[in-house]
Amino acid sequence: GFGDVVVFVPPLKARAKLGDEYIKRCIGAPGDTISVQNRRYFRRARGTSRFVELREPYVKWSGDKSVFGYDMKIVGGRVYSREYAGAQTPGFWQEEGAVGRDASGITFPPVENQGAIEAAPSEPIPDGKYLVLGDHRNDSYDGHAWGLLPRQAFVGKAMCVFWPPNRVGTLDRMSRPTNAAAIQ
Repeated sequence: GFGDVVVFVPPLKARAKLGDEYIKRCIGAPGDTISVQNRRYFRRARGTSRFVELREPYVKWSGDKSVFGYDMKIVGGRVYSREYAGAQTPGFWQEEGAVGRDASGITFPPVENQGAIEAAPSEPIPDGKYLVLGDHRNDSYDGHAWGLLPRQAFVGKAMCVFWPPNRVGTLDRMSRPTNAAAIQ
């Protein structure tokens, strides 16, 4: 469920880069509406009317990467995202290809109608689908780049940390997202 660190089989288009099983954090469950606005993550849980900004103390952003941050939304059951080259420099919206390339290195063109995606509000995650993101957000090949995962892709839930050695222990509530503030 939401906030769990999960092991899963990645989508076929991501398998060449990720391997047969991978681990990421579940940031959106069926019925949740997720919106990302340049490093700020908002969630409207199923059955609620307000967006809440998530406080995620485990998230790392690398300042020396070419991707400063990204925006992301779900429209028509597909993940759209655009990367920032600088604090106020958003790129083009990409449909399930925010990094601009698939696993084989083929470049995807930006979405044809940029204005329609820009104007569209983020929609709820469809039933049976989940959004997983890596904790190293601008250096992670994850759901913002290849889309939503079906429930059948999950292998299990991570229970402990074994690397690095100075952090060995169980995953607990301190590594789960919390609400920062409610937003209309």
